[in-house]
Amino acid sequence: MAGNLKHLLKHTGVYLVGNVLNRLGAFILLPIYTNYLSVPEYGVLEILYSINAVLSVLFGAGLAHATLRFYFDYDDQKSRNSVVTTNLLVTFILVAAGVLFVNIWSEEVTLLLLDDLQFERALQIALLIIVVELSSEVLLAYLRAQERSGLYVLLSALRLVSQISVTYYLLVGQGGGVDAVLSSNLISVSLVAVVLLVFTLKECGFQFDFAKVKPILKYSIPFAASSIVGVVAGNADRFFLKEYEGFAEVGVYGLAMKFALLLTFILAEPLYKSYGPYRFSLIGKPGAELFHASVAKYLTFAAVFVALSLSLFISDLLRVLSAPEYWAAAGIVPILLLGVIVQTNSYCFQTGILIHKKSQYILYIIMASTSVNLMMNYLMVVYFELAGYGAAIAYTCGTLSTALLTNVVSQRLYAVPYPFMKMLMVLVLGVLTYLFSLLIPSGVVWLSLLLKSTLLMAFFVLLYFLDEEVRVAMAKARQWIGRR
Repeated sequence: MAGNLKHLLKHTGVYLVGNVLNRLGAFILLPIYTNYLSVPEYGVLEILYSINAVLSVLFGAGLAHATLRFYFDYDDQKSRNSVVTTNLLVTFILVAAGVLFVNIWSEEVTLLLLDDLQFERALQIALLIIVVELSSEVLLAYLRAQERSGLYVLLSALRLVSQISVTYYLLVGQGGGVDAVLSSNLISVSLVAVVLLVFTLKECGFQFDFAKVKPILKYSIPFAASSIVGVVAGNADRFFLKEYEGFAEVGVYGLAMKFALLLTFILAEPLYKSYGPYRFSLIGKPGAELFHASVAKYLTFAAVFVALSLSLFISDLLRVLSAPEYWAAAGIVPILLLGVIVQTNSYCFQTGILIHKKSQYILYIIMASTSVNLMMNYLMVVYFELAGYGAAIAYTCGTLSTALLTNVVSQRLYAVPYPFMKMLMVLVLGVLTYLFSLLIPSGVVWLSLLLKSTLLMAFFVLLYFLDEEVRVAMAKARQWIGRR
């Protein structure tokens, strides 16, 4: 098991670098966004991102994930390659057809969701991004299956450089507004897609195996349906806020969510990219259950530490990066981070469902948790009028219901001895540490930062003494650094 964890951590670390590069552009550009876009314009951008998220899972049909799952069903490389290229063509056809259909009704969609026809061009650019990104996801799945994490980092660097340079030119130099942000995204993802396409076709050739389409779609469609329901629930908060509070509140909440999702970008997604294909390669091997339990435990420990770090310093960070109109996001971020921590574990809990290809259960679970999410959004945003705070509470309640139901179902298919008490203990400890930090006076900046840093170190020390495996891992890390 130690060898498995070492292998997993190696590729997770490389994917972490790639993910940081992928997302770094948005944060480097954040001072430009929050100074060259008004809060309502930033809210419009958030609504467009939400539309993209919904349409991406609707048109993508979960084929990128299916690429990984079916890739490992075959032993010969030719069959594996045909899975990749078959899924690529099917994905492109489905997505292009869906985007063309929406574009026919672009005026109506713009008026319905964005309230102003001046944003129709922005919607059309966003639709083009969907085509490029979803096709790229299938190609990236091939990189993950091949464990080409180094190439992923190089492509992420290419995207970062192009996004920053083009955004600065279009937004600052040309004053392009929302269109400029989306156009720069389209250009950067297109550059990466071209490189990926050339690389994949060079290695795999082009083989279309019609016989593989039916079983892949049979697996993907329930998975996609669950993703559609889930992404609707995950973005319902923006639409509730838009209707009852206005675009400005969406802008503040969207900024808070951007910081909360840092936890996903710098920790969860890199792990998913390595753990996703790797757990399928462990099917039937002895000790796999203990390995899956360890992954969930270490993920929780790391997630709580990162979330606590963000929560402690988010107010200071926002004062440096954004205009005063955005500073209210600081109070919303910790609530959202609690939901993100829970959500990251849901991915681990899916192991039994995915191994047995029971993707329909994910749909049922997401439908149930979406009901919770929508009900809580209505109560918190509409009835109690808690605005962004209410939307954050609703988001956290939805992710908690997803995690609980996923674990119950998955354990019946494939039992994994997750150390829930220890995971919960660390989570509670992190929450208490954050609540204690609220007592720190904010008048003297240097003193506030010092006390918050001390709290964070104290939490790390407690974490170190809480778990023997953490101490062993730290000792091995020190030995490795010493040899270097």
